Amino acid sequence: MQMQPQPKAMSPHIGIYGRRNAGKSSLLNFLLGYELALVSAIAGTTADPVEKTLEVPRLGPVVFVDTAGYDDEGELGELRVQKTLASLKQVNLALLVSEGGWGEPEEEMVKLCDEKKLRLIVVWNKSDLARPPACLQEKLAGRGLPQVLVSTVNNTGLDDLVLAMLQILPEEALAPPPMLSDLIPAGESCLFVAPIDSSAPKGRLIAPQVQAMRDCLDGHLVSHIVQPQEIPAALEVLKKRPYLLVCDSQAVDECVRLAPPDLSLTTYSILMARIKGDLPFMSAGAATILGLKDGDAVCISEVCAHHAQPDDIGRVKIPNWLKKFTGADLKISFAQGRDYPADLSRYKLVIHCGGCMINRQLMLTRLAEAGRKGVPVTNYGVAISLLHGVLERSLQIFPAALEAYRKAAIEALARK
Repeated sequence: MQMQPQPKAMSPHIGIYGRRNAGKSSLLNFLLGYELALVSAIAGTTADPVEKTLEVPRLGPVVFVDTAGYDDEGELGELRVQKTLASLKQVNLALLVSEGGWGEPEEEMVKLCDEKKLRLIVVWNKSDLARPPACLQEKLAGRGLPQVLVSTVNNTGLDDLVLAMLQILPEEALAPPPMLSDLIPAGESCLFVAPIDSSAPKGRLIAPQVQAMRDCLDGHLVSHIVQPQEIPAALEVLKKRPYLLVCDSQAVDECVRLAPPDLSLTTYSILMARIKGDLPFMSAGAATILGLKDGDAVCISEVCAHHAQPDDIGRVKIPNWLKKFTGADLKISFAQGRDYPADLSRYKLVIHCGGCMINRQLMLTRLAEAGRKGVPVTNYGVAISLLHGVLERSLQIFPAALEAYRKAAIEALARK
């Protein structure tokens, strides 16, 4: 098992859960083949969830999440349990580890996974010392719960566990959808536009740009990359016009001006909404901006943690564009990192970042939470295209998303 370069957020996430001292950290070390997690006979050694990415034969790159025991006690223990339960939002599969016993804590975890429609495997750990009663195994099998016997001491059960994970992991987690290669016919090309300005990271491209280009390579498509001002020269040099132009959201209005009107165009962030979330849902969510009024609360959520710059996209530019576009006195608040509002109902709209640092499972969970509260969600790229008056152009290549936006826009304007 070796480290791999695939973005962590695009790999399946598998959570390891169980009581304190059930052997969760030992299982993680067993899977890794070396000791990453601290193993101790003292209950409660693991505090915050520990993530580790590795290449698993037949599975490919996987992110394992080792968690604190969900039976932890005390004030600090309660905080650990909260983080353990929060991690359920981001995993595609749960490994429920037990030394052979079964009781209320295990039943509660099964119930939580059922509620979240999260698949689960029971891992009977320390099987070299004792095995669960046959009647218990039969009972759980009758409930459709897969089970694997493992001994991290005798190094047995790893192949059975990998096979079980392979069989039960959702297909989408094992084979993420393409970012854009399915949009471009064979033999066509894509023109990527990457502004190099004060907000661009030094010496590298941002993750969505790299992912989009890599997807073109994987799809055996030709790609070209320029800065915005070089678009006319690139179109002049190329013998055949590109099928699609993909640009940075902050340069979308400039690119629309420079590109021929019949050239399909979208943004990296809109593509992120497509592969990480639900593009029609987030396109409809953007239409809420059209109906925002004085006093409406908007939450801007950005996962990646960084120091805010004078021209920060989330904390400065989007709020300014919102206020200018709507002319309304909005109540704008911010959620940073993995923090996400527990009570979404007070917001008229959530504007989420592209989500390049989180996986699709967590983004879909966040969208579902908002949907249950009737709170619209959009993302940076969709919102910015709307605020610059070019959203219909940016969504032209996505008919379902464009239709969802148009329908929601009519409703938003009618309410206003």
